[in-house]
Amino acid sequence: IKKIKKILESSNPDFNQAVNIRDKKRRFQEVWGVCKDKNICSNEVPKDDGEYEPGNKAPKNSHGGCGNSQPKIRQTALQLWAQFEQKDEENNKV
Repeated sequence: IKKIKKILESSNPDFNQAVNIRDKKRRFQEVWGVCKDKNICSNEVPKDDGEYEPGNKAPKNSHGGCGNSQPKIRQTALQLWAQFEQKDEENNKV
């Protein structure tokens, strides 16, 4: 979750809003809800909408995602389990 958290905290406004919740249990549920759908560490495509016009702010640097798939993490008591989905060359689940 650390990698996904770092990616989302810089680019996702829903994640930023969830992190600012004071109640610990509710904050965890909100952060978990935002992070659970993130399966791939993806790169962001830069936008060229008036990038070089005078008066514009410098564009944000992307996090430079690696493109690797992220595991599904489950917790049982004091153990954490990670499940990776294996895909063959044609992106079919094995």
